[in-house]
Amino acid sequence: ASLAGAPYLTALPAATTQSIRTQRCATLAAAGLVSGSDTQSQAADALAQLHAAGYLADSDLLQAPMWDSQAIPAIAVTYANAYTRSRVTDNLCNFSFATTNAATGAVAPPAASPMPAVFGAGNGVPPTAGINLVFNTGAGVDHRLATPDASFAGALCLRQLWTNGMLGMPANVDAVRVNANLQGKPAIIVQGRSDALVPVNHASRAYVAQNGISEGSRSRLVFYEVTNGQHFDAFLPVAGFDTRFVPVHYYNLQALNLMWRHLKNGAPL
Repeated sequence: ASLAGAPYLTALPAATTQSIRTQRCATLAAAGLVSGSDTQSQAADALAQLHAAGYLADSDLLQAPMWDSQAIPAIAVTYANAYTRSRVTDNLCNFSFATTNAATGAVAPPAASPMPAVFGAGNGVPPTAGINLVFNTGAGVDHRLATPDASFAGALCLRQLWTNGMLGMPANVDAVRVNANLQGKPAIIVQGRSDALVPVNHASRAYVAQNGISEGSRSRLVFYEVTNGQHFDAFLPVAGFDTRFVPVHYYNLQALNLMWRHLKNGAPL
């Protein structure tokens, strides 16, 4: 109830979205992953678990829109594919990408192929250029509509790749782990504190802490954490974003100018 004012970031009807949320909470509870006897208590426990895992309360109102926009499920699928070195044909955890019918969510051929323009118009993460994340039930359906609980079986499979150490995922993550030793180079990190896609505790704060261990007093790293900044400046015109969040891009440009003055004139970072 406390998150009822969260921005709505999906073209699905509100009733459909509410049904998905209710059923997903119930399925999580049935799987023993959250506790609670009703949707409100199950959602509250899920949020408490996110806090315990390092998400800030600053991100609370963005948890629902990050899922509704498909940012979180799509990135979960693409990262899992990368960290297991899976092929497109593997259909990891029964997920794939396809163009779909806007009304039914079923896989359908497009009127015109998006491929000639997708490199310039898309970012590689669905939904983009008419390509959506699909759960392969029968002929395949938009993952949000494939099952009443929005393809929970696929989401659980992705989680188990990590928790059960499957398909080499932990080793592949370790292979790209950084030591944050910048060897005395000046650097600036800028991130919005409310980022719900890449939480600051899992990203910038963690890097800054490791840099302090690696470089100590030799570090020339500066970190600017932007209050009321979040991951997607492109969402700022959307109702609920416009009144709560500020553009992080503005601070990115300030950081670039600051670094230029530092390198050219020795100005402090």
